Amino acid sequence: MIGILVLTLSSCAFAGDMTADDVIAKYVEAVGGEKAIRGVETLFMKGSMFMQGTPLELRMYVQPPEKAYAEVSMNNMVMGGGGTDGTNAWGTQMGQTFKLEGEMAKQQMDQADMFPLLDYKKRGREVSYIGEATVKGKPAHKLQFVNHGDTAYFFFDAETFLLVKEESGMGSSNLTNYEEVDGIMWPHKMTVVTPQGQQMLTFDSIAVNPEVPDSLFVMPANAKPMPAPPGQAKPDSGK
Repeated sequence: MIGILVLTLSSCAFAGDMTADDVIAKYVEAVGGEKAIRGVETLFMKGSMFMQGTPLELRMYVQPPEKAYAEVSMNNMVMGGGGTDGTNAWGTQMGQTFKLEGEMAKQQMDQADMFPLLDYKKRGREVSYIGEATVKGKPAHKLQFVNHGDTAYFFFDAETFLLVKEESGMGSSNLTNYEEVDGIMWPHKMTVVTPQGQQMLTFDSIAVNPEVPDSLFVMPANAKPMPAPPGQAKPDSGK
């Protein structure tokens, strides 16, 4: 009983002394190290996803930290997708391409930033240690991440220091099934929960630094303004 008490007190002291920079340093080390992370110039991820019970094929191309493109297909027929060049963001569905705005654009742009905590101070971001949390029954360290007024929360497994969960106003993502690819630990499974529903993503192939055409990250010239949601009028142009 005394031994258990000592272990408990030691654990509490450790948590109390933990800082955001401590967690980030351990995370970077757990993933594969700063040199390996900075060496990622392009990334290709291929897998599958289930949306409302329908199986879809997923391909993602990333050029960190600003450019990303993804497309979803069924039976090798492209159903939709979208991308960002770091300034613009767009989405394509049923043959039509729309320029995204607001939160939708931000969410698309976030896909390109694979390691947002790296150099967070130089990039004008704020990170603070919130405390201990529980993710799927296991202890974790929780960090608050503020970027240009938007707040998100990152959860790191207390034993491995791998990122296991993200939360923001757009929803949450659970990251599991980590495997090493070219010296970096990548999650091969993600469960994304948003107000629109739940999506399960499984990646069966990840390639680091493959050749990726720059044309993927150029917004199509035929991109249209995003239409207003049903029942909501478009902003008055003043004319």
